Amino acid sequence: MAFSNTYFGRRHLVVLLIASLVLILSLVFLPDYGVLQLSGLRVNNSLPRRLSFDPRTVEEKPHDNNNNNIYKPALIERYIIDNFDKMLQHVNSDREVPTDRLDACYIYKEETQNMFLNEIKQDLNVHKNEFLDSYNEKIRQFPPIQDLRSQFNNDNSNNHEVCQQVDIISRVLNEGGDKFGSHKLLSINNKGYIEPILPPLRDPKFCGSPKLDNIMDMDYFIHDFTAMCQQLKKTSRIILIDMGASPLFHSTEGEHNPAIYLTSLYAKFGMAFDHVYAYELTQIDPTEVYKSLPPNMIASYHWINIGVSADPHSFQNPFKMLLENYNEDDLIVVKLDIDANDIELEFLRQIMVNTQLQKLIDQLYWENNSVFGMGSDQEITATLTKKSLEMFTDLRTLGVAVHPWV
Repeated sequence: MAFSNTYFGRRHLVVLLIASLVLILSLVFLPDYGVLQLSGLRVNNSLPRRLSFDPRTVEEKPHDNNNNNIYKPALIERYIIDNFDKMLQHVNSDREVPTDRLDACYIYKEETQNMFLNEIKQDLNVHKNEFLDSYNEKIRQFPPIQDLRSQFNNDNSNNHEVCQQVDIISRVLNEGGDKFGSHKLLSINNKGYIEPILPPLRDPKFCGSPKLDNIMDMDYFIHDFTAMCQQLKKTSRIILIDMGASPLFHSTEGEHNPAIYLTSLYAKFGMAFDHVYAYELTQIDPTEVYKSLPPNMIASYHWINIGVSADPHSFQNPFKMLLENYNEDDLIVVKLDIDANDIELEFLRQIMVNTQLQKLIDQLYWENNSVFGMGSDQEITATLTKKSLEMFTDLRTLGVAVHPWV
């Protein structure tokens, strides 16, 4: 019996050691679960703060409905964020007072690329000078088509065939071959392909000519209309919530008015908005508002001349209206640009903590107002922090296709 007790004691000790080793390894290698941060807001969340993978090795298609909320940043996006601190440290080496802000065009300087970004230098410049030109040329040449929903069979059995009509991205990638390798230049999440998050959070051509016209240029957007189409059913509704609408703000720009351009673009690809809820605090004569709209928008346009509220229980909170009246079958687009940073951040926080909002909102356009300013010599300045970029990647990780707005 003495031998038996010793044997079983040793066996239990071995089991205990193995269990301890498994626990230690799990703590070391499991993803970093914890707190997502949004410009100082700390939100408890069960999603990983970072996703560990190499975009060059990812084979999943963005239109896979089983892909859930996985976000796969483009190689050039991930590389910039991973090397942001090194670039900032180099900038601060010549400063008496350190800064946490980087010149938004720093990554396009030859010295910077040679020193920190040599591995993606070619991809970065291909994206700026070739890929975006090719994509936007196909967008401009695309002939307007009838509403996609009207082309669906009642059982949606021809969804794939109908949606192939608007597959611009595949055409661009096929023509570019290895040079345009999708995971080098495009990010994806469960809502489809999307532009990489890069400084200066605008069209990169702004860095060659930092003028007001180039700030308003929207040729950096990538819209995966195929993925949006595949989400639709014959009975789906397509809506835009425009927070900070003021159509007269860009009234002299005609079709280049950013919000008008956006609605026209969706309509061109067979996804005209059934409803546009336009919230604006500045009091404007409704007659002037409707006179400024294209004729095809008047029937769907709801001018709501009051400010929005971030109070979840207020009738002035557009998200409350969304949650009470729309569902996941609908295509919902939100533009958030009210020039009130605290309120905007609260709306973003509500998205981050509300999984139903994450499922409802398909495309989000948000301007980070901390990036652009006016210098003492009336020149446009553009600087950003690492968090300025990570705020977008955090939202995309939650399944929202968020774009930097103009």
